[in-house]
Amino acid sequence: MWTPFYWKLLGLFLTVLLVTRVSLIVFKDILINANLVTKNFRGKCIPGKMGIVFPIIIVPIAVILFIMGLDPLHILLMVFLLFSLAVMGLIDDFSLDQEKGLIGHIYLFLKKGSVSAGFLKALFGVKIGLLFSLIAAGEFYGPILLIDVMIISLSANLVNLLDVKPGRAAKWSLIWGIIFIVILDNNFELLIPLMAMLTAYAMGDIQEHYMMGDTGANPIGGYLGGIAVLSFTLEEKLIYFGFLLTIHILTEFYSLSTIIKKSIVLSFIDELGRK
Repeated sequence: MWTPFYWKLLGLFLTVLLVTRVSLIVFKDILINANLVTKNFRGKCIPGKMGIVFPIIIVPIAVILFIMGLDPLHILLMVFLLFSLAVMGLIDDFSLDQEKGLIGHIYLFLKKGSVSAGFLKALFGVKIGLLFSLIAAGEFYGPILLIDVMIISLSANLVNLLDVKPGRAAKWSLIWGIIFIVILDNNFELLIPLMAMLTAYAMGDIQEHYMMGDTGANPIGGYLGGIAVLSFTLEEKLIYFGFLLTIHILTEFYSLSTIIKKSIVLSFIDELGRK
């Protein structure tokens, strides 16, 4: 039987769902009127920075979370993380930097002395993760702090890597978040707003009405990474970090699209809802 708290979470989910749907309609028109459109992989011009709705919506939602009695520090940390990474992603969306992959950006810096937008974004992301992790822990705790920072940075970049086909980033982030909700004993409540936003957002992205861009991909991934930092035990963090690191090493040699295509299950899920 559901307790009153779970009914409140359901009400929160439905409220965020409705607010997101309305916000998407409004911001889609704003971006089109401002000619902030991007060609997708089919060459179709659509709003390409629709991820801007996520940081805007999270502010009033944070007020509701405070009223519900969730940990104020954790709420503020998650809002800070989502906002900061959204700004970072927005800057990257407006840059002309075409170099892809973490190794590519590091190579440009070390070998050619070229500071790419991607390198600056990675550096900024590390600083955001460091500040988040320090405040969350309340102290400097060495190697574990490094793991926390890398979890946030790699989580943010992973969703960015996924955002190359319609709906892929939103779809897999939803699955990612649901897994977290199932396995977490604490802080899963903070995932409810994100799940509602992604649920409202996903179909429009899948049907190629808009794209989230780095403005949305970075904060979504970072938010999921932040939840892991706040909630996982040290052993769980090490396992999760190992998974993220493995995926990033693989994607330096093989695209995620190639990896997904080679799996019947992953390919089936990836294609769901597309035209």
